[in-house]
This record gives sequence, structure tokens and C-alpha cells, in this order.
Amino acid sequence: MKALPRIFIAGAALSFSCASSSSAGRGGRREGADGVGGGRRRHRRRALRKSRASPSVHHSDRSDEGVLLGHAVTLEMPVDESSGSAFPEEGDEVHPAEASETRGLFMSMPTRAAVTPTKNPNSSTASSGSEAFPPTISIPTLRPTSLPSADGEGRLIEFTVENLDGEPGKKGTFIVLTRPDWAPIGAERVETLVSDGFFEEVRAFRVLPGFISQFGINGDPEVQAKWRSNYLEDEPVAVSNSRGTISFASAGPGTRTTQLFINMNDRNSFLDKRGFSPIGQVVEGMDVVERFYSGYDDDPGGGPIQWKIRSEGNEYLQLSYPKLSYFSKVQFLYGRSIEFPIATNGLDDRETPRQQEGKKAEVRCTTSKGPIVLTLYEDWSPNGYRKAAELFERGYYDHSHFFGVVPGFLVQFGIGYTADLDLKEFADSTVEDDPKRTDLMPFREGYISFAGSGGKNSRSSQLFFAYNNVKHLGNYPWETPIGEVTEGMEIVRNFYSGYGDMPPWGNGPQKGLIRNEGASYIENKFPLLDKFEICHVKRIDGKPTKNPTKSVTSSGSESFPPTISAPTVRPTSKPVKGSPSASPTLAPNSDRKGRLIEFTVENLDGEPGKKGTFIVLTRPDWAPIGAERVETLVSDGFFEEVRAFRVLPGFISQFGINGDPEVQAKWNSNYIEDEPVAVSNLRGTISFASAGPGTRTTQLFINLNDRNSFLDKRGFSPIGQVVEGMDVVERFYSGYDDDPGGGPIQWMIRSEGNEYLESAYPKLSYFSKVHFK
Repeated sequence: MKALPRIFIAGAALSFSCASSSSAGRGGRREGADGVGGGRRRHRRRALRKSRASPSVHHSDRSDEGVLLGHAVTLEMPVDESSGSAFPEEGDEVHPAEASETRGLFMSMPTRAAVTPTKNPNSSTASSGSEAFPPTISIPTLRPTSLPSADGEGRLIEFTVENLDGEPGKKGTFIVLTRPDWAPIGAERVETLVSDGFFEEVRAFRVLPGFISQFGINGDPEVQAKWRSNYLEDEPVAVSNSRGTISFASAGPGTRTTQLFINMNDRNSFLDKRGFSPIGQVVEGMDVVERFYSGYDDDPGGGPIQWKIRSEGNEYLQLSYPKLSYFSKVQFLYGRSIEFPIATNGLDDRETPRQQEGKKAEVRCTTSKGPIVLTLYEDWSPNGYRKAAELFERGYYDHSHFFGVVPGFLVQFGIGYTADLDLKEFADSTVEDDPKRTDLMPFREGYISFAGSGGKNSRSSQLFFAYNNVKHLGNYPWETPIGEVTEGMEIVRNFYSGYGDMPPWGNGPQKGLIRNEGASYIENKFPLLDKFEICHVKRIDGKPTKNPTKSVTSSGSESFPPTISAPTVRPTSKPVKGSPSASPTLAPNSDRKGRLIEFTVENLDGEPGKKGTFIVLTRPDWAPIGAERVETLVSDGFFEEVRAFRVLPGFISQFGINGDPEVQAKWNSNYIEDEPVAVSNLRGTISFASAGPGTRTTQLFINLNDRNSFLDKRGFSPIGQVVEGMDVVERFYSGYDDDPGGGPIQWMIRSEGNEYLESAYPKLSYFSKVHFK
């Protein structure tokens, strides 16, 4: 991924994946970047149109796998913003290795001539401009034949990591299992690299917490050069990019070489449709992977620059980025069984191997009341354990509500809001009953069990926690306990119970309506109910246990960081009346209440006639300046007919360029001051997009998951939150690729407005009405 190192951002918001070449010395706020300096603007447009007409207009003699994906790490377009454009201008001083690297890094067409993929370096390549080199790297005998075998069982590889947390002397190991049954070509390439010692002393140069950890550029430039054009054939995506899976980074079709990334969450499934095919999985030590040093910003925000790693190697990294975690030893493991297969998110029809007796799953969850820890035991209820553990691992219970809270009896939950049809089908499927465990009776407080429908083999997804010692629970096989609450029972006791049980026994929600209407039904009718936020699962070996322990304090247990949860209910006090002035002369008052704003959205799912609403609450207590700017824009009618032009499922939805170029021009340089990040960028929070410090104007983005906390340290300060209708936000049309992969181009929206969008991108969702409630 490469832009000139002096550019910290490419786009009117942020760009973690740098994809813009820039002229030297231009930076900060620009006059004319948004449409005021016609001569340069016309030159940039000609360059852009020329590049789109001829994908091979740029040529490079080096691999461009630099950016894992431009989509998930850019909160703005990489064209004609900040201090430069995606193409150098006359007079720009450009490094020869930089000038051609603008488009391939965003997963568009490769920027080099087509080549025939090869498995190992050879004496000549077909790529124009590529260097020839002697055949110094041979194919190791990893399998009986030279061709990858999809029937192979994979190999276990142990990585010893130094500089954990960026501190010398802190080390750990994690183990990877290659999966030739998923991607035989990719799996064999990784095994070849390990056999050649390629990964030793290699740095994890790009670590985005909660997203990905990327590595794979050798510290010796001569070694790396031998793999530069040694591309692999692409392979189908057999399983999803879920947490712990490993895929090759690439610059487009047919460009996989040596770079890999480890997925850090279960929300990266949007990478699947972009062709990132997992080739293996971390089967032990994800807690070590999560300690890779992440304190350096992503290039170009201050992090390592990939072409410099290739050209200068570890000498450059040790001098400029000494805290990076690296691999001191990478070796195959022999004679060890494979113990921790992970869920494949429904994309693999092979059965996941059964857990051995005595294993357990530690489930750490954040809830609206605070953190809790659940421990599921396989030997209590083998079938129930496997079903529940996988549901938690795949995120089915994330954000679901505790809909039946009956003091002295139980807390019931387990109707998820997933849009993943495979996961929903799995959740709705039933499992066979397990033998009744009389040694676990009577039910103790904190026990966890499936809530069967009252018949044989009826367990699907609904679970309950027991309050107190309940003698009449557990008398049927479908109520066999599967685990217990081992930390945070005091939090469970405090879940809101004012609605009581489900009808006709109480005034709580009806399960059928939860299934049919989803979260909006609960949030509208039962806004005080508590819910899960996010759950993380750790599988643990252990001896069979017949009786639960009241606490689990394993020294190896994972911890989760404290998070600031945004409330999801409306304020009890009435919002203040009146509109802020267009140009406030006084500092906004952070003590005042926020305002409720209703957005009516057209073209949901990209279909005319489909509409819905969501409601935003501005939060001047978080960011008074930003909150007032949003209120000013609403008062001026700015957001009406505005398109959500950049929608990346599971990451962000971005909007805020007015459809009238004359209106937009009035705001292009109307910057507001930055503000401290008061709360994390959690699901439903709204922040300004920006091009760097002091450049917030009109563009906003809505966070679509709870894994965007890495945006906090980059200064994206939430100014409000969606308090109703997140299900509507998640239906914004997302079928257009992110620019420059085919999506809307921001400078063209500014210059041509909705006329351009309606012609080129007619399915975009847009706001027909935006008003204060």
C-alpha cells in the first residue's frame, strides 16, 4: 500500500490504506482541493478518466499486495483530497516505485501485465519489467506429489513471537493449521515458505485491533525480491473470513505472493466476496496474536511503508518501528493432534470434529449492564455444548435481548437478529437431547440450559440462566444444564425485569414478534430490556467436571477491554427546543440535551419504493461542537436527497455530500475544531469523516459493528448515536464497490451532484426527509 510517506490521509475522511500519490510539500488544508482550482482539477479528471478507460495505464515492476483491502480501512475516497490526487501532477517529485501503485492496492484490476502464476520462483518471469533471478528456491517435498492435494490434512506450524505488546523480552507462541481442504494452492505456498525459513525475523507490520494483523514481507530485500512476481492462482472462497482464519493479502486477481493476514473478528465476512480465500486457521494462541504491537498508525498515517520494507528490509523497521512484534522461530510441529478446529461460519459442509470429553468453552460477554463470563462444559451436555458454543462463536447472540426476565425464576434469551441465512438456519435447527444429569440437580443459581419447546429433541437456540435454586427445572432431557455463569452473576440479577414473563403470564415481548420484527420491536415496545453486546469464546482443555465451580480464574484466560456502551433508548427528558445558528458565535454548551432527528430513507436494499426511518440522538455531552454542526445542517435541510454513497457491510455507512454542488461548495472549507474522543466508535455511534486534524465539515459515518475501536485513537469522535432503526441503517444499499473499485467518486459528487449519482449509481439509498422530532 503506498502513497508518499508525507501524506497522512487520502480522502475527505480517513484513509488507513494509502492509495494516493501526492506532490511534495502540499498538506494540511487546501484551497481548491474541493473544486476551487480549475486547472489542476481538470488535469486530475483527465487522468482519472484515462485510467478507468485503460486499466494498464500504470505499470509496476513490484508486487502490490500492499493493502490487504482498501475497502475496510478507508473512511473516504483516495482521489483528489487531502494534499494530493490519485495521480501525480506535472512537477511532482515522485519516487519511481510509488508512481504506479494507486489502483491495484484497492483490490481493483492488477496494475501490471498479466502473468502466468507460478508456485515457486524460477529463472524468468513473464511480467514486463520484472527482474530475472536464478532458481535458488526449490520446492520442498511436502506431499507425495508436486500438486497440492485437497485431501491433505494440513500441517501444524508454530510461530514464536517476540516483542509482544511492543516490549522486548515478552514472547509467546501461536499455532497455525494449514487447510488444503479449503485452499490447496495457498496452503502449499505457506508450507513452502515455512520450509524455506521465510517467516523468521518477519515483522507484523500492520496490526489493526479488532480487524486484521498483516505480515509477510521478508526482512532481507534480496529474499523478498525472489518472490515479488511469483504469483499464485486464485482459489474459491471455501470458508468465511472469521476470527482466527488466515488469508493471503493481494492487489487483485492472481496477485497472491507471500503476505498473509489473520482475521481478528467474526465480522470480516465482507472480505469473502472480494476473493480473500482462507488457507488456514489459528488453532491455539489467539490471545498471543491479539498482543501483536498495534501502536503505530496504519500507513500513511505514520506506520511502516511497504515499498521501503521491500527495499530496505528489517534495517528500516528496526530503526523506525522498533516495537513491532516479530517471529523469532517458525517451525512445523510433528506428532501432535489437531485439537481446536474453529467454526467455519456455515460455508464448509464438512462436519467440525467433535470436542473431546472434558473440554469447555469460556464465553466472555459484554452486556448493557456490564461484563459477564459463562463457562460451557462438554461433559455436562455434549450435544447442547457443541450447539451453544458454536452459536456464541459465530456471533448469533451478539446484540440480542434478554426478553424473559422473571425474578426468582430465570432469564431467557436466544432469538438473534442475524441477517446471515446460513447462521439463522443453523440456529433454528434442533439437536438431540442429552442424557439427564441427576448429579447436577437441583438447578443452582447461574446454571445455563436450553429452553426446549417442551418436547423431545426440541433444543434450538433459546437459552436461560437460572435464578436461585430451582428444583423443578432440569427434570427433562431438553433441560440438561450445559454450563453456568462463572463471573458477573450480580449483573445478571440486575437485568431489567419490569415487563415480567411473556404473555399470558406477564407483559413481556412475544417471541413470534421478536422473530418477525427483530430488534426494532424490542427497542420500540420494551426499551428498558437489557441485551448482549459482544461475546468472545475461548475453547479450553480440561478434565471432566461433574460439579460446577463458582469461579474460573485460569491464568491463561483472555480479558476484554472495558468499553463505553452507548445507550440504545431515548432520553427520558425532552430535548431542548430551538435551532442553533448557522454560524454560532458562542461555544456550544456541552451540558445541554441532545436533539432527536428522524431520517426517512428511500431505496432500501436498492429497490425503489422500499423505505424506512431511523432516529439519531445528537450527543453534545460527547462532542458539543460536532453535535451542533449536525443540528445546523439539519436545520438548513442539508441532508435531504443526500445519498449514502459508501456502505461497507459490517464496517461503516458514510454520507454527507450534498446533491447540489453549489450548496456543497459553501461547506467545503467550513471546518470545525477537533474534539476529544469521549466514547468509543461502537455500533450505532456516528462520527465525522475527515481528511486529518481540523478538517471536519459535513461528512458523517455510522459504525456498523463494535470492532471499530481502532478509530478512536485516530481521533474520530462520536457526536451522536442511532437510538432507533439500526435495522434500517443495515439495509442501505451496499452493492457498489468502494472507490476506486467501481463505487462513487467523491470529487465527482461534489462537482456534478446527484445528477452524477442518479445516472451512474441509481440504487444508492438516500434521505427523502430529515427533520427534528
